[in-house]
Amino acid sequence: RPKWTENSEVTNEANNTYNYESETKYELLAEMITQLEDIDWPSDVTRCTRNTDSKTINTDSNIDLFDAVRDGKHGVIERQLNGDKDKVNMTDGESLSLLHWSAIEDQIKIGEYLLENGAKVDIRDSNGLTPLHYACMCRHLNVVKLLLKWSADVMAVSNDQILPKDLTEDEHIKYLLNKQIRDIQ
Repeated sequence: RPKWTENSEVTNEANNTYNYESETKYELLAEMITQLEDIDWPSDVTRCTRNTDSKTINTDSNIDLFDAVRDGKHGVIERQLNGDKDKVNMTDGESLSLLHWSAIEDQIKIGEYLLENGAKVDIRDSNGLTPLHYACMCRHLNVVKLLLKWSADVMAVSNDQILPKDLTEDEHIKYLLNKQIRDIQ
């Protein structure tokens, strides 16, 4: 049972109380999804979340792979990738790779596994953003360290001429990136 049902009651916007035991979990889930879809989320909230619409990937097992990265299910990822170098760099409907999602979701061990199995450290999405851009944007210091260990390009410029360091307010991340930039020059 999902954690949000532990109290066995859920209240909707109209303040109607649902008893989890009296409705099926599918009816409750459908109602919650409908309410969430109607919300006009600000971009700063959705920026580090996943859109499951898929144009590039069209099989359930591959979509499950993106979910597995998000949810930190290392075993599922290993089984589904099974050393397939093409799959390790596949993208979703937003042109985000599995490595992008591991950076967004702060999944360090999965990111390391992907890199060890052929993931391109500087793979770009449709906006020219690399996993390092997203790790910086989401303030995931340990992911930044991992990507730098794998020689991520700190000077990677997005389509809008944005460097990874431009996307973070985290002083530790800025320090690491600026140090790398100084070492290059």
